[in-house]
Amino acid sequence: MIIAGPTGGDGRYTNQLVVAFDDIPSGFGTLGTIHEFNGFLGNPAFARWRFRTTHVNVVDIDGDGAFEIQVNRYIFDDFANAAPFTRIEEIPQEKFLDRGSDGGAYFNDQSTQVITGDFTGDGRGDVLVYCQWQGAAYVWGLDQTVRGWREMATWQMGFANVQNDQGGIFVAANVDTDSAVLDYGEGSYQLVFTEPIVIAALAAPPCDRGIGQNVDGCETSFGQSTTSGSERETSVSIGAKAISGISLDGGPITQSSFELTQTTEVTATRIASRSYTLEETITYVSGPNDDAVIFTTVPLDQYTYTIVSHPDPALVGKEVVISLPRKPITLKTDRSFYNANIAPGSLRIDGAVFQHTVGDLSTYPTASRKDQLINQFGGLQSTLVSVSQGDRAEEVQLSVSEAISSGRELEIGYELELKATGGGVVGGFSIGTSASSRLTVTSGSATIYTGRVGDIDAANFAASQYSFGLFTYVLRHPSGVQFEVLNYWVE
Repeated sequence: MIIAGPTGGDGRYTNQLVVAFDDIPSGFGTLGTIHEFNGFLGNPAFARWRFRTTHVNVVDIDGDGAFEIQVNRYIFDDFANAAPFTRIEEIPQEKFLDRGSDGGAYFNDQSTQVITGDFTGDGRGDVLVYCQWQGAAYVWGLDQTVRGWREMATWQMGFANVQNDQGGIFVAANVDTDSAVLDYGEGSYQLVFTEPIVIAALAAPPCDRGIGQNVDGCETSFGQSTTSGSERETSVSIGAKAISGISLDGGPITQSSFELTQTTEVTATRIASRSYTLEETITYVSGPNDDAVIFTTVPLDQYTYTIVSHPDPALVGKEVVISLPRKPITLKTDRSFYNANIAPGSLRIDGAVFQHTVGDLSTYPTASRKDQLINQFGGLQSTLVSVSQGDRAEEVQLSVSEAISSGRELEIGYELELKATGGGVVGGFSIGTSASSRLTVTSGSATIYTGRVGDIDAANFAASQYSFGLFTYVLRHPSGVQFEVLNYWVE
């Protein structure tokens, strides 16, 4: 509860007292008090202008679900974000009283009105100011297009001299249902998971168990940075953001759905309490027995609401679905296991990705085939390395920092109609590296890809010695999906 009023002696009210009290269960304890000058400065020939009323309102200008406090021309932050009565915005004095006038104006409840409401239809509160001697009314609010506090609208009113107060009443009301209204009371909730989203496919190192090779030393690692010691620093990250959309259960979707989606985004922010922006850093290592697939699935807290009022009749009765992601679950499996367990219609890692047979060196890409793939998709490649004699391994590395400095060949970005385990399309799901992407797959400047191939013993070395190299690129799969491929060529 807020109590406010002008204070001062001799009828010249220039200060205001504002007190905020807690609720009944808290015994109306005092939350904060402010007593300061909140008046207006007039023509230098006169004293400060007097005011005989205090306009006080609560208004959620930033859409976070907590009320800011408006006292005449000042806006104070809500107490959840700042200390009591922290001033954050101000409406210019000229919207109330002109500094150049004669200073005889009284600021009272008959000649002025200040009310709050969502006058812009953006889901956030605004402040309307009317002083009859100004001849106009003004709406101030937080503009989401420029991220700033500004005058949102102005319209002319009939002018009346200050000596002839003609009070009016303003009421904030939506009388023509020209904005989206959601029936939150009938909302439903379920936990769903997205279908697997492939992040990377890792080829098994080119190793052969029949030539006396140290196959235990064969591995491919993704997202690993090795220091001079044995520590590892990971720098491949996956992040997910909240999404919202409109259920397509009959009826056309019109241009007005864009405004509705913006409204649900605000709702999603309130439900999430600003906590549904998630990121996870990962490192994965595959061995010599099979190719590997790295994929992620995102658990979604899914809320469904019904539109009960909208200017487009086709949208009334439709469902709005807000999906808030939890921490992404990222897994590595053998390619054969992945292909055997995905749902029908999901992306398969098949011959369109790898053509080799694990353990058969002759089936790995040649140098010319590697060049074709690099020329087609861009990417990185290591130098050619000869397999040595012994019981250890040879290692090659690629650093994504090279890609960043030469055109970002490894950047991923596409639109995916994502499905959930519960059925139906979740919504347009953008994947990439930009801030607007719903799912981000980011390789940092320290990310290193490593390929290790084991030595060959002395008895087989002369007859079986060969060379290999590691290369990586982003595959634009025929399905439209993009993911990173780590592969080898053999000579």
